[in-house]
Amino acid sequence: MRSLATNKALEHTKEHKRKVCETQCPLVPLVFFKMLYLCGMQYLSPQLSEEDFLKSLPTGKPVLVDFYATWCEPCKYLDEILKDLEIRLGEKAAIVKLDVDEQKELATLYGIRSVPTLMIFKDGELKWRMAGFKLVHELEMDVLHFLK
Repeated sequence: MRSLATNKALEHTKEHKRKVCETQCPLVPLVFFKMLYLCGMQYLSPQLSEEDFLKSLPTGKPVLVDFYATWCEPCKYLDEILKDLEIRLGEKAAIVKLDVDEQKELATLYGIRSVPTLMIFKDGELKWRMAGFKLVHELEMDVLHFLK
């Protein structure tokens, strides 16, 4: 259980990311369900139903969803890989980050037992999943496979 001070610090960090994004990425809108964007990478806010989660995903292109935890060291390493992947993919695909501690219902629904867990959705349908992480060029190949 997080302390009130920890929760406030996390909210401050999310608010800072939102402000940075608004100033550095003015063309990226903030959308419903209080998604926060870090220049393209989406951080989903707490307590989304499965229906709302699937509706919030972009359609027509692959979406890589990273189920992560703030306390997870491999997840922090994966962040750097995902930032590089985001640059490589550009507008061809989207990357969404979902904190399993905040999204407990979704994590349970999708059977997340370890973090990081990566999933690729296309048009709201789960196409691929794996626990752990890969190198950026391997992930790029996995995502590009679903562009067809």
